[in-house]
Amino acid sequence: MLKILVSKVKDNKDAAVQKALSRVTVMFALSNVLDDSQWNGFLPRKQLKLVKEACVQVMEEIRPDAIGLVDAFDYPDHILNSTIGRYDGNIYESLYEAAAASKLNEYEVFEGYSVLERYLDKDFLKLRNQLPPRARL
Repeated sequence: MLKILVSKVKDNKDAAVQKALSRVTVMFALSNVLDDSQWNGFLPRKQLKLVKEACVQVMEEIRPDAIGLVDAFDYPDHILNSTIGRYDGNIYESLYEAAAASKLNEYEVFEGYSVLERYLDKDFLKLRNQLPPRARL
């Protein structure tokens, strides 16, 4: 399967597409080595460590193309269920709606607040909220 994938990537005439797909192909091969039980016992730990390190490096190289690669599959927003990977670009509205609908925000304060309340310096917290956003950093 990998041999066919490599040949199809090489057949692509667009250099940018070929580069992105080559990285995905490398990631496919590396993840196959890490995830597939057929490799168990064949590779020494040192080589498996190198494969893991290579995965991290390839992921860093793939990152700039990640949105384009996911968009290429043309999955609708309701299937992805992503607040930030939306086709319409309404990221902030989506994040707000997701936060408002979250079970974590069902109550005014979080569970256990009454136990921690006595340790909080509320005057300091109020003062901090009055500072301009730049000064809070």
